Amino acid sequence: MARKMALILFLSVFLNIIPCYAEETSKERTNDTPGTAIFVMAVPMEVQVEEQSNMQNEEKWHVQIQYPAISGLKDKKAEKKINAILKKHGTDLQKKLVKEAKHDSSKNKYELISQYTIKETKSPYFVISFFDYQYKGGAHGLSTYKYVTLDLQTNRILTLDQLFKDEANYKDKLQGLILKQIEKRADAKTLLNDEIYGNLKIQDDQNFYITPHGDLVLVFNLNEVAPYTSGTMEFSISEKDLH
Repeated sequence: MARKMALILFLSVFLNIIPCYAEETSKERTNDTPGTAIFVMAVPMEVQVEEQSNMQNEEKWHVQIQYPAISGLKDKKAEKKINAILKKHGTDLQKKLVKEAKHDSSKNKYELISQYTIKETKSPYFVISFFDYQYKGGAHGLSTYKYVTLDLQTNRILTLDQLFKDEANYKDKLQGLILKQIEKRADAKTLLNDEIYGNLKIQDDQNFYITPHGDLVLVFNLNEVAPYTSGTMEFSISEKDLH
């Protein structure tokens, strides 16, 4: 009987040790493995996201839109304004597509699919990524990405110039850093020419997001700076290069 009780006691202690050991091992692996620790502050706990949707299927067009409605900000007036902007992203695309479809005499059925994801970022930022696909006839449709970066300290949507408010020539600096990256890419000899990258300009409404490590990523959609076949182009600028 004593031996049986000792065995039960041993198993009880052993089984309690295993989860603790596994948890510590997991923590150690997370810290040692590049990229895994970025999920710690991925989504600030005070922000909640509720998915909203809008669908419309007519003879000449099909629309399927998902967009986020956020809550949890202390500034409710700012929260309402941000949600209106997030909703407007899809409705503006829908209005334009429906208008074009109505004036198209062909048998093409127009299509709009707009979806979103919450992208991993660095506190105090909150990044929403919109993926939009539109088809208006022809061989293929057009896919674009739009990033919305919120600053949760100021409760506002960030624009690129707000990140460089003390630097008047930040556009030239960013453009120079991007061109250096292009030169290092494997296809630089075929792509680096005036006809393609001569149009590379940093815009006031430049598409961008911030990574969990604080790097700035500038995003150029199809046909903005390179041919359709080059796809969406992203250029990551490290935090140290920004200072």
